[in-house]
Formats: sequence, structure tokens, C-alpha cells
Amino acid sequence: TVPEPILEVSDLVFWYEDENTPVLRGVDLSVERGEFLALVGANG
Repeated sequence: TVPEPILEVSDLVFWYEDENTPVLRGVDLSVERGEFLALVGANG
């Protein structure tokens, strides 16, 4: 059997308040029990 995700995100879009262009667009992800997730990128 396939484990059920404990977190599932579909078509995520995110932008900073003072910006006109999203920094994330169309992100799909799922996390299953026991998995770890890190979103890492440039800061500032």
C-alpha cells in the first residue's frame, strides 16, 4: 500500500509583499510520515 501524505500542497504561489513577481509558482509537493523537507535558496 502507498502511504498517505501528512502534508500535501498543490499549485503553491508565494511572493514577498514589496515584489511584483512570485518567487515560487506552481509548486506541488507531498510529505509522507518520516520524511523531511527543506526549501533552501538565496536569502535577501
